[in-house]
Amino acid sequence: MAKVKYNVIFMRDDASVKRWRISSWCIKFFICIQIVLVVISILGTYMAFKFFQEKEKLHISLMQTSKLLNDTKFKLKRLENVQKILDSYNSEQLQTLLVNQKFNTPSMPPIDLNEIFQSVDLHLVGIENIQAKYFKNKMQVQFEVNNLTSSRTVKGRVDLCLIGRDGLEVDININDKNLHFEINRFKRIKATFILPKSLPRSEIFALRLKITDKTGKLIFCETYPLAHILV
Repeated sequence: MAKVKYNVIFMRDDASVKRWRISSWCIKFFICIQIVLVVISILGTYMAFKFFQEKEKLHISLMQTSKLLNDTKFKLKRLENVQKILDSYNSEQLQTLLVNQKFNTPSMPPIDLNEIFQSVDLHLVGIENIQAKYFKNKMQVQFEVNNLTSSRTVKGRVDLCLIGRDGLEVDININDKNLHFEINRFKRIKATFILPKSLPRSEIFALRLKITDKTGKLIFCETYPLAHILV
């Protein structure tokens, strides 16, 4: 039986007629190739969709793990701060403190370490390289404010206050434009203020640093025992 062949004719107005003879198997092969390509495209689309779903699941798992890690770091930091306040007292001071707590009067409430080491961190800014030093009747504080977000500029203001050994907070009035910031990456801040007369040097325990955004919302608050930042 003779093989079946098909004639394909190409005609143009400005050229002679051309004819091609194609075997039937060539046409079948071409159709099979098209079917294979369609199947591969469908499988590729399906696999891409599955990979996208897996990526979303991994992203959600990463966010949950990151949140858990941040919460754990926050709790660990509070415990470290409690350890710092205990380390800053010698054995005699601790004994005196315990005796005072035991025979405490209603007018002198016990020191609340949770209140002293209150902490707020919305992970918008971070503080690094904080240092403090005395000269005459003043204190100079310097530190770096870092922008922890990569998508936008952070605007805000830094406020400082002192914590006495009795656990009370003493506000500091500083009219320094350098405490205002608008940062894409980081800003080095240096502030100098006169020590309050109501709080002698020997009674200063810690420095509290607060940061509010442009709306006045508190986005960062941390207490630094002076023994660990004084130079």
